[in-house]
Amino acid sequence: MTETDAPYPVNEAIGNPAHSSFEDVWCLMRARGHSSHANQQDAHFDEMMTDVLARYDEGTIRAVAHRILVELSPFRTATIDLDVETVDGVRVGTIAVGTLRELHDSTDTAASTCSLPKLVQLDSA
Repeated sequence: MTETDAPYPVNEAIGNPAHSSFEDVWCLMRARGHSSHANQQDAHFDEMMTDVLARYDEGTIRAVAHRILVELSPFRTATIDLDVETVDGVRVGTIAVGTLRELHDSTDTAASTCSLPKLVQLDSA
């Protein structure tokens, strides 16, 4: 897959350091889910993220977003084996892609600054 073929230009998926990292995208998604910004243009993404965070734990939602943006899984397929409804996979994918586009379009570097503590990843082994 070439860079122009990549559906989600995330650094980890295509190797271009000029693109946002998955952690930047996840951090902004997570921050918006915890503190909605009703006065912004994409407030509906905040509301959807708040909703999925209320239903599932952060690690699960992070895994779905990672599968979509980095592993390039289809939105509904990204939920397999995670006990997430496929419609919520579509919601997470929509939020992730919208957040990624916002980061790419943003000239304000503060948009990628995370104010929430990082989620601790547990080893599966």
